Amino acid sequence: MLSALAWPSLTIQNLDRALDRVVLLVQNPAPNEPDQVTQALARFLVVRTCGHLEKTVQECLRAYVENKSFGRVKLFSQSWLARINNPEPERLLELVGRFDTGLQRDLRALFEDNDFELKREISLLIDKRNAIAHGASEGIGSRKALDLLGYSRFLTDWFILNFDPR
Repeated sequence: MLSALAWPSLTIQNLDRALDRVVLLVQNPAPNEPDQVTQALARFLVVRTCGHLEKTVQECLRAYVENKSFGRVKLFSQSWLARINNPEPERLLELVGRFDTGLQRDLRALFEDNDFELKREISLLIDKRNAIAHGASEGIGSRKALDLLGYSRFLTDWFILNFDPR
């Protein structure tokens, strides 16, 4: 076990800083920047935001398992958690339910609040990321990319709070 564990971990802090650098480029485009460049930056932000969500969830769960389990249980859990990808709401609910059904209920309520707004926007983020990654010319503006970032950060904050390994 780690002593004097800092939370959020350095890994999560570095993920946040890397994403923040992209956010600044989208929020503050250079004067006279061609539309094609600002659109490409918005698409890049969508890809990075989705990756940030995926990696932050993975790091939260990895740190939790690392510090709350031992032996074979730890080894099994760590190997299983290495396979997290496409953080779709239903997958996240299933994953959280493996840890605690109470947390799963809380996450489900979070996804379902405001007429399923969070679930809908996280699903859109993943759909857009997949389309962009597979070469589709997804039209997404800077404002929508930043909005999706806000939903993603709201969700990662929930994981950081609820899977604090200390």
